[in-house]
Amino acid sequence: KKRRKMASKWRNQASGLRRTHKERGQPENRKRFGLLEKKKDYKKRSSAFKKTQQQLRALKEKAYFKNPDEFYSGMINSTTVNGEHIRKRKKTVHTKKQLDNMKMQDLKYLQYKLAVEQSKIVKLRKNMHCIDDSSNQNNHTVFVDTEEEVKNFKPEEYFDTPKELLGQKSNRVKKSQLKEDGFVRGATGEQDIQKAKKQMKRNYQELTDRIDRSNKLSGMADQLVVETKLKSKEEKVVVGQDSKGKDIYKWKVSRKL
Repeated sequence: KKRRKMASKWRNQASGLRRTHKERGQPENRKRFGLLEKKKDYKKRSSAFKKTQQQLRALKEKAYFKNPDEFYSGMINSTTVNGEHIRKRKKTVHTKKQLDNMKMQDLKYLQYKLAVEQSKIVKLRKNMHCIDDSSNQNNHTVFVDTEEEVKNFKPEEYFDTPKELLGQKSNRVKKSQLKEDGFVRGATGEQDIQKAKKQMKRNYQELTDRIDRSNKLSGMADQLVVETKLKSKEEKVVVGQDSKGKDIYKWKVSRKL
């Protein structure tokens, strides 16, 4: 036992004293060829090359012995265009009930995405400074002299405020205030002011994009609702056209049992 212990101890010490041989690098006059390839690298490259050649030989042999009169059922629904194999897809015919279910699923998805966007808009408005979440439904009436002024009236120019803040009943920020350096609250220096202004600009841009997306989703959802109602047998009348030239319908009120 003592001999075995001594032998193992000496073996462990000898292994620690062995010299670690470094791999030879690429000679200076061959630096342009990159790293020096070792045997393990050559073996990987050689095996990959041989595997590729074997696959090519198998494909050539298969093509050589192919019967030109060969036929199988897959040829009916496939074709070759410029050497590329394309499989023909059968046209799926959906029933009226299936189409109605698909449209209902689309409508539910649009309503879900619309609710998500509206909740994000409310959250973004709460987080932005100088923007309150007032639920007051008071109206601001502006009096003008002529009908032409009514047609050309632009509230964002009249109130001198961004379009996104027109719904605010209080703390409505003016464009001139946004340009002032001292308007940013909590700023102690020029760097803080510039940083806060950039963040505020990003917030306003995100709010504008989300409002536009919300309006588009709402329009798409309304369009699906109208298409669904038009297919029903309820009595309807065209009462006019919208700004895009589309008909506006009005349905007869009926009691649903």
